[in-house]
Amino acid sequence: MGTKTILNWRALTLSLIWGTGCGAVVAQSSLTGAPDTDRSPWALGEVGSAGDLLAEEQQLRSAAAQALQQEVRTQLRNAQTRAARNPAGVKNSLKILLESIEGSVDLDANLRSQLIDQIASAIAQTAVLEARYLDRVERSETIRAQADASRRLLAETGRREESLKQLVEQFNFLLKREHYLEASKDIAPQISKVAPRTALDNVTREESSLISNQALVRKAFEKREQGYVDAMRGVEEAAVPFDGIPPVIYPPAEVWRALSARRKERYGAINLAGGNESETRIYTALKQE
Repeated sequence: MGTKTILNWRALTLSLIWGTGCGAVVAQSSLTGAPDTDRSPWALGEVGSAGDLLAEEQQLRSAAAQALQQEVRTQLRNAQTRAARNPAGVKNSLKILLESIEGSVDLDANLRSQLIDQIASAIAQTAVLEARYLDRVERSETIRAQADASRRLLAETGRREESLKQLVEQFNFLLKREHYLEASKDIAPQISKVAPRTALDNVTREESSLISNQALVRKAFEKREQGYVDAMRGVEEAAVPFDGIPPVIYPPAEVWRALSARRKERYGAINLAGGNESETRIYTALKQE
């Protein structure tokens, strides 16, 4: 902005100088009818100074144009280097450069058009690289998300397999110990919850149910068989005759009467029927009969 202001002020100064010098010469000539020999050197000096300023201005404009052209080349080279890593930032930088070239007053029309075409082409190429970069980023995010999902699925599957392994080991241990009801009621439902509607679920549930029922039936049969054998053994043992040695000898009648009298004396006051009137009446009727 400072260079543009200086150039504008320089252009305004040149126009004033050119207007003042030429106006003075023309005015003098028109008044006298002839050129003023005393003032003509001064006028020529003014014209010479204006020409020097114009040449200097052209040199400055040429230097500024070369600097802008070199800046454009530098930024285009840098854009080619950085576009693969940060295409969005490079594209924004090139757009800013394009705006500065379009608003520059130090460039002629041909050079400005040439530089604008170069920058626009670089912006288009950078846009293509940006689209490819965004596509790569999107694919990378998709692959990363799929990999995370696969890792979570594998971890969950590993935990599920480990849990099933422990449950099956407990199930087999209970079957070996013949704890069929515990295996059927405690472990098989857990396996069904972890792996529902699977072959393992069907096998453990059906196997535990069949084995436990079979065990219960077998135990009942064994008890019945053992009870029958014991009963028949008792019958056979009861049929075994004995010789009466030593014989069963009962005491004389006097001894029995003495025993009965002693029992009545000790336990006769005990009323086993209780104090209920109806019970006493029934007991008395039974004694009378």
